[in-house]
Amino acid sequence: MMGEEAAPVIFVRRASGLVRTVGPFTAFMLVFTHTVGGGIHKLAVIAAYQHPGAFVPFSFLVTGILAMIPTALVYTMLGAMMPRTGGDYIFITRGLSPVLGFLASWGFWFTEVLSYGIIAWYSIDFFVSAATAAGIALKDEGILATAQWMASTEGHWILGMTFVFVFGAIALLGMRIYGWIINILGVIAILGCISNLFILGVWGFAPGATVAGWDRIYGAGAYEKIVKKAFELGDPPVAPFSWEATMSASVGAIWAYIGILSAVFVGGELKAPARSLFIAQVLGTVIIMLYYIALPFMVYTVWVVPQDILERTGAMSFLRSAEIPPDRVYFNALYFHV
Repeated sequence: MMGEEAAPVIFVRRASGLVRTVGPFTAFMLVFTHTVGGGIHKLAVIAAYQHPGAFVPFSFLVTGILAMIPTALVYTMLGAMMPRTGGDYIFITRGLSPVLGFLASWGFWFTEVLSYGIIAWYSIDFFVSAATAAGIALKDEGILATAQWMASTEGHWILGMTFVFVFGAIALLGMRIYGWIINILGVIAILGCISNLFILGVWGFAPGATVAGWDRIYGAGAYEKIVKKAFELGDPPVAPFSWEATMSASVGAIWAYIGILSAVFVGGELKAPARSLFIAQVLGTVIIMLYYIALPFMVYTVWVVPQDILERTGAMSFLRSAEIPPDRVYFNALYFHV
């Protein structure tokens, strides 16, 4: 009839069956496991040797506040507006140019390739240290021989390639299985990080605890011998505090933060993009930054020069003349001479 409105045309599309599998917890674990690793547990510890005069916690604090948190906020907002798998390729392609989007995405991919190999290589050093300590404590020659093999170039290549292939294969299993594995490994990693802070805080700050712990593993007087050697050489790699050295150490800090934007690259898999990205990338970056500040601060605080070394002729005068606090010289001496 003339007075009746025409019925709207409805197009029915068959459901694809695709399900978003990544919630806030898994998104956070993607960020945490992709970020926390060799960058903090290795680079932060050797930074004061590589950059004498640097106060390493400041390096991670400044880098986190000035660069990482703002970047995480921007990527979170863009990811919430365009929740598509592909990360910044989507943002840059649509907002600027497909060419720039490709270049940025390819650059990130190339960084990832290098990072996977570097971290695989770095990680073996942690197993070597653990196996060495275990072998000495248990007086087990087999464990010590295994540690020695792992420390060799051959051991690094074989184990490193194994790590890369195993975790590369896991990535091919699909997002659901990959997410479960990441969640499990992430919880283990977080427990390890908490253990680091707990051990340093409970035992490390006790007077003489670090010296006693070192000597229990490596033999009586081992700790003091390293410091004595540093003073004998007369030129240990230490210096008074310097902002220049601190900012130079932030180069390693930037590398250690790579991974805080991981969740945005699976934007199409996120159940609640805005909420998941905020928890994973913004809160995640803040949590990671706090750990990155606390760990080196506690590490550099608990390793001090033994009192009997300080009492020796010329020790304190050497430190005072160079304006070097005694808690800095020893840790650097360890890395320089071990």
